[in-house]
Amino acid sequence: MTIIYHTLNTADYEQQRWMAIKQSESAEAEPYYDSVGIPTIGVGFNLKNREIRSAVLSAFGFEVEKNKLSAAALLRVMID
Repeated sequence: MTIIYHTLNTADYEQQRWMAIKQSESAEAEPYYDSVGIPTIGVGFNLKNREIRSAVLSAFGFEVEKNKLSAAALLRVMID
């Protein structure tokens, strides 16, 4: 019996991982509180995490260094 396996380069691995996550979670365009009360957006992006929050703010055109919003404040601004 011969075992055949395939290897993935980093880019292909990242793409396959992203597809698996998207299949198991819904993609929300609006910020929301997840099942344990964490402010979240998109496909499970935790807005309490400073790096993720900065990436989200940058994607929306905020200058991250000048606009230091907390996760809760960001959620209120985006929902209201």
